[in-house]
Amino acid sequence: MYRTISGNREIFQKEQETSGRTADVSEKDEFRKEKGRLRIQMVGLGDVGQNVAIGLTLLGGDQIESIGLYDLNQAQLSRMELELGQFSTPPGGKRLPVIHIVSEAQLFDCDVFLFCATKAVPAIGSEASDVRMAQYEANRKIVSIYGKMASERAYQGLFLVISDPVDLLCMEVLRSGITLHPEQIRGCGLGVMNARARYYAGKASKFSGYLKEGRAFGP
Repeated sequence: MYRTISGNREIFQKEQETSGRTADVSEKDEFRKEKGRLRIQMVGLGDVGQNVAIGLTLLGGDQIESIGLYDLNQAQLSRMELELGQFSTPPGGKRLPVIHIVSEAQLFDCDVFLFCATKAVPAIGSEASDVRMAQYEANRKIVSIYGKMASERAYQGLFLVISDPVDLLCMEVLRSGITLHPEQIRGCGLGVMNARARYYAGKASKFSGYLKEGRAFGP
């Protein structure tokens, strides 16, 4: 994502220069080596987190060894572990990831960390002039906690941001996770925006050209 946030390029480069952390995609750090099936831990089991967990459980078995779940809402946490843990395939069918609950102390004992937490989403019709910025103010404090935690534990895996606004929260992780390299931090918002554009292109003929010619750019 460090190559695609054009609006914040100068700020992002300044962060790298100040911290001495420069992105080198050719670096063969531990988190970029082949690891076989991956261990994933995720924070946040709201609407977004639940859908991500379901998708990874059903589709990621060939690449994912296990999915660790964490949420402050213990009832929600137990429910998701119960439901996802009961996903199964017929004998001889595709393998599925092992689902388990993790403690806060275990969050970075993994290859990939997913940040799906969010504090609040402005209601439709609310006075928030910019929904993304309203979310940013609420979510940046949360993501910075996990950025610092990853740094303190010398985390070497990938830190993926799924909560909005993806690009700005990625920058917050870089600021707070002082030992994290830029290439460890990835934003996962572009696929959602592309899928949303394709949905509306299929609904309205004036947007139909996007289905064949449309392109999405960003983090």
